[in-house]
Amino acid sequence: MAKKARKYTVLDLFCGCGGLSKGFEMAGYDILLGVDFNKPALDTYKYNHKNSEALYADLSKDETLDAISNVIKGKTLDVIIGGPPCQGFSLTGRRQFDDERNKLYLSMIAAVKRFSPKAFVIENVPGMATLYKGEIKDEIVNRFTHLGYKVSYKILCSADYGVPQIRKRLVFVGIKNEDTAFEFPAPTYTPDNYITCEDAISDLPSLEHNLGAETSEYESAPTTDYQKQMRGTCNTLYNPCL
Repeated sequence: MAKKARKYTVLDLFCGCGGLSKGFEMAGYDILLGVDFNKPALDTYKYNHKNSEALYADLSKDETLDAISNVIKGKTLDVIIGGPPCQGFSLTGRRQFDDERNKLYLSMIAAVKRFSPKAFVIENVPGMATLYKGEIKDEIVNRFTHLGYKVSYKILCSADYGVPQIRKRLVFVGIKNEDTAFEFPAPTYTPDNYITCEDAISDLPSLEHNLGAETSEYESAPTTDYQKQMRGTCNTLYNPCL
């Protein structure tokens, strides 16, 4: 019998309620741990990622990396992902890259340095690509390159990949000890065939004349492929008023 291949493991920093983790989970990765300092968001993360650990910790504190090590207990970390806040950069600039206000972003670099994963993924606002004429973006690339990563970056739009939302993000991908840069996947949708809000939720019951209930039933069959995919085998709506 062939040996089952080990799933690549993931550490999610600034995990929030787990959007990035969910995507990696759907792609077949093993999410070891999510870390965040927002307790309601972390509670949501724990609910939706029952096979993963969740750590309530402040990533601006140096000792948090030790806490992460204690949780993963020597397991190999293949990929580190996250969307660290970057407000400090708008106030400091490249020459003050190590400013105290940038500690949250710098903690992402520190984690990659500490755990030396095979790869990392960082997402952030698209404006970072041009902030201070691109100097912040270049400094990020330089720092990860110095750690031995081949770094690619690109502004991606979620609607180009089948999400019913026009949301743009600057994405950095770094691969350790590779000469060839990561190639971002080609868009699968164009503005001519974007999945719209109507495509996504037109099968939901109208709440125009009531406040909804904790649970309710669909009033019609799904009308689009997206609705069929989202429903799956579920026939019950939970918290539709939210």
